[in-house]
Amino acid sequence: MEKVYAWRLAKNKYRESALDGVGSALSGGRWNSVGTPVVYAASTLALAVLEVRVHIPLANFQPRARYVGLEILIDSACIENVTKLPRGWRITPAASTESTAARRFGDQWTSEKRSVALRLPSAVIPSEFIYLLNPAHLDFSRAVQLGKEIEVFLDPRLWR
Repeated sequence: MEKVYAWRLAKNKYRESALDGVGSALSGGRWNSVGTPVVYAASTLALAVLEVRVHIPLANFQPRARYVGLEILIDSACIENVTKLPRGWRITPAASTESTAARRFGDQWTSEKRSVALRLPSAVIPSEFIYLLNPAHLDFSRAVQLGKEIEVFLDPRLWR
């Protein structure tokens, strides 16, 4: 079984729950509404850091916060490649009422349990990819595994 590598950045205190989707269900995101648990991961650790950066305003940045980069291994046969994106998927902020098509798209994919993972372009760098993971999918625990962990310190210069 061929594996695809992805990365998720999490605060150390959330390491154990990094794949349960609870955080995204509490706040919603570009591809999910509040109440819909999904896990966001990036194709590289650098993109994972950048995705986190665009969501943490300077006022909320905690320079001493400890983060861990979680390598995620995904069974490539369980990844759905999206060929047609909903209109307005890249609208910023993702919480804008105009970006609801992307959330509806993700919510429908999650509820239908069509695949364990969706491969989508990053809104930050559309030529790079993120993975939306569905922890409610029956094959999730078989198809998604944690790999190595890397301690990550977010450089304060990212917030200048």
